[in-house]
Amino acid sequence: MELLARTNRWYWRYTKPMKNKRAIKLSKQDHEIISYILKQHTQRSLSSLLQKWQYFVVEVQRGYSSSIYDYTNALSIRDIIQSTINVISKNGQKEILGLLQEADDIFQTSTRQVQNPLLNYAINHENWWWYRFPKLHTDAIEEDVV
Repeated sequence: MELLARTNRWYWRYTKPMKNKRAIKLSKQDHEIISYILKQHTQRSLSSLLQKWQYFVVEVQRGYSSSIYDYTNALSIRDIIQSTINVISKNGQKEILGLLQEADDIFQTSTRQVQNPLLNYAINHENWWWYRFPKLHTDAIEEDVV
């Protein structure tokens, strides 16, 4: 089974496109595990979640203009992706993490670390994205955090 994540062309006009448009190969067992986990959380496919994460990262890179509630909802997408990574084979983990690498790097560069997680339940230090706040943002999100 192959899953494909693509970057939407609309974003290409505004920022450098992400390079990872390759298909990732997962074992049948990994595919079944991922399908089971995703059914528990969402009706979306893994490729759709990876694409949504990339779109969100592009939005953060350009300057985040939505609310903290939208921001934390987008961070939960990365949680769902990570929950699949945590339970599949090492080869499957390597494939998905390789695809995420560019988006995660851009996200880290486009955000600053904060001391406390943006949601109280995000106390797992492994989930580093909950401790990141956009460097470029509107006043609205700042007001939501304060």
